[in-house]
Amino acid sequence: DPFREAKALAVDAVRYALEKVDYTSDPPLNIPDKY
Repeated sequence: DPFREAKALAVDAVRYALEKVDYTSDPPLNIPDKY
């Protein structure tokens, strides 16, 4: 299912971004934990 694969890639990208983000600064967007 292409949609499922795209969603999985997006989730991995968000996880990677959250790991790399600097938590001492205010993020421009609040990412919900459910993602």
